[in-house]
Amino acid sequence: MGQLIGLFVIIGLTVVFMTLIIRIEEVPEAHVMIVERFRTFNRIAPPGLHILLKILHEEPRKVTIVRTETVKGEEKPVYRKVKSPYLDLRVQILDFPEITAITQENVPLIVDALIFYEIVDPLLAAYKVENIPDGIEQLAQTSLNEQIGKVKLDEAIENKTMIENNVQIEVQKKAAEWGIKITNVEIQKIVPPEEMLSAMEAEAIAERKRRAEFIEAETYQEVVKRKAEGDKEAAITRAEGEKQAAILKAEGEAEATRKLAAAEGEAIRAVLEKIATASPDAAMRYLMAIKYIEALHKIAEGKSSKIFFPVELMGSIDRVSEVLYKITTKKEEPR
Repeated sequence: MGQLIGLFVIIGLTVVFMTLIIRIEEVPEAHVMIVERFRTFNRIAPPGLHILLKILHEEPRKVTIVRTETVKGEEKPVYRKVKSPYLDLRVQILDFPEITAITQENVPLIVDALIFYEIVDPLLAAYKVENIPDGIEQLAQTSLNEQIGKVKLDEAIENKTMIENNVQIEVQKKAAEWGIKITNVEIQKIVPPEEMLSAMEAEAIAERKRRAEFIEAETYQEVVKRKAEGDKEAAITRAEGEKQAAILKAEGEAEATRKLAAAEGEAIRAVLEKIATASPDAAMRYLMAIKYIEALHKIAEGKSSKIFFPVELMGSIDRVSEVLYKITTKKEEPR
């Protein structure tokens, strides 16, 4: 029994002794720990368990970092600045407070931005800057003020990407000396004063109305233009049709006239042959009578209600009738 008690005493003393001379640290994955001996840099401890000898004054160096925490009731994650012996090598997000920047024409703008960074050299990050988040935040605020001060209000709102890129380049120049890489700068909002917003909104409404009227006018102009072109094409087509119809009609009438003239010619020749046997002079009078009759037919088609017949015409018709009678009589006499 005495031996058992002695064993427990020895174990207890050993634990106390080990606690006094050593310190066990567990470095999380994707983190490193800066180990100092006699308050000077000794080594960079990778992820895993590490035993620090207190008798050699080995202690982890604590560095101010940003820790992301999810708080109940909060919509967005909460970013807290804490001192920690572990440097996170993953990309970190720094959401610093909104700032007021002045544009080229002295218009104040409220700017809210995020900075994404990662530690690429833990040794520089641990010793070159006292407070990593505050250092990056100050660089970003200074650069944002400088970049927005170079542009006017419209350019600041419209060219947000340009400002982000310029801020990232400027902050990176100094952050590289701290072993930090700025991976991205994201401006969440650029908001002008309330009265400026009202003026911009009124201007935007007027611009939209102007553009709507311009588009409406262009549409109306295009409709009128197309209608005119359509009317022109229709008129051309109609004129072409009328032209073709007139040509066909003229050709038909000409052909009809030629055929009629040929038929009349044949008839006249037959009649003349018969008349000529009786009297050549009668043949001439017959032709004149035929022309008189044709002329009278055309006169009768007119609008005049009175028609005058020349006396000579009646005499010519009588003589023609006499000649035709003689011819007929000769045909009927027996041979």
